[in-house]
Amino acid sequence: MAYQKLQTSRALQSVIVNDVVNIPNIADRHATGANSAVSAGQLVCAAASQTFLTSITLGDIVYNTTSNLAATVTAIVDDVTLDLSANIFAGTPQNFTIYGDTNNGCVLYFGDAGDVRVLTMGNDECVFEGVLAGTYLPVQVQRVFRIGTTVGVGTINALW
Repeated sequence: MAYQKLQTSRALQSVIVNDVVNIPNIADRHATGANSAVSAGQLVCAAASQTFLTSITLGDIVYNTTSNLAATVTAIVDDVTLDLSANIFAGTPQNFTIYGDTNNGCVLYFGDAGDVRVLTMGNDECVFEGVLAGTYLPVQVQRVFRIGTTVGVGTINALW
């Protein structure tokens, strides 16, 4: 029996499941660091290396990699402050990565078993029930929804 060999060149170790934020384009990473203050609905990073005014665009995706939460950039306040679509920073320091928002579709690998609800590149919502640990989902995906997904947090990898 023939099988399709999956060959990828890029991987996101841990997809953050979110009902409104897509999986980011990891090839378009704009900034990394840790927040320096907590302000509701904002990312504040006073690190000397941050230049949000020149490196970030509206709609970019912010991954809080400490708490596994995601939001999009809704306004660029100044070089060290961004307004976000959700309150994802509850303490300091919490690590973040900011990516571009254009994901051209990825396949998923599951390290845990359960159900997964996705948004395909064709903008179709679909629930895949009974996904087994150690398997791939050979569907071009742009988002993994929190509601409807029972696969363990931090066990979904995105591959391009």
